Amino acid sequence: GRDPVLVHEARGEVSWGRGSVLAVRDLAIRLPDAKVEGSVRAGFLFPSLQADLTVRPDRESGEFDTLTLNADLVTGKEPEQVSGTIVVTASSATRLQGRVEGEIGLTRKALNFRNLRWQDGEGRAFVTAEGQVDVSTEKILAGASFRIGEVNWIPALSLTGTLEAGGSPGQYDGKITLQNHGEAWRSARMSGDLAGNLDG
Repeated sequence: GRDPVLVHEARGEVSWGRGSVLAVRDLAIRLPDAKVEGSVRAGFLFPSLQADLTVRPDRESGEFDTLTLNADLVTGKEPEQVSGTIVVTASSATRLQGRVEGEIGLTRKALNFRNLRWQDGEGRAFVTAEGQVDVSTEKILAGASFRIGEVNWIPALSLTGTLEAGGSPGQYDGKITLQNHGEAWRSARMSGDLAGNLDG
C-alpha cells in the first residue's frame, strides 16, 4: 500500500450546517515539512467543495516559498460527482512565480481536468492540457493531451503532444509524443519512453 501521510498537529473551528455541510475555519495543519492554513467547506447532501488553502514549506525552494490553492466545486453531471474551477499559485516573497488554473471533475474512480493552463509569473499561458488521472487501483494511471505555445526564449516553438503514464510518485513509466507545428522547416515529430520518480 501507499505510505500514510503523517500529521503532527491539526486544529480549526468545525461546524455542521443545514444541508449536511461541513465547514472548517481557521484550519492549521502541521506536516513534517510544511504548514497548511485556510478554510474548507464540503457539502454531502448536494456534493460540493470549496477550499482556500495556503501551504508554506519549512525549507524554502529556489522557485517558491508559498503555494495557494483555491477550489470551487459544485455538484457535477454524471459520472462526475463534483466539478468546478481550481487555481494554484506559487510565489516567492511577494513575486508570483507561476499559476495553474482550469476546471476539474471528480468521479468515484478518477480526476478529470479540462482547459488546464500553466502561466508564468507575467501571466502568459504557455501550456494548456486536458486529461484524466485514474486512482481506482494501486497503480495510478494518467493520460493527457497538451499544447505548448510560443515562449520568449524559443519563439519558433509551438508544440502539441500526448502523455500516458502509470505507477506511483516513487516509480512511474510511460510514453510521450511531441509534434512541432509551423513552416515546413520547423515541423518535427518525436516520441519516446519515460521513467523515473519525484527525484528525477
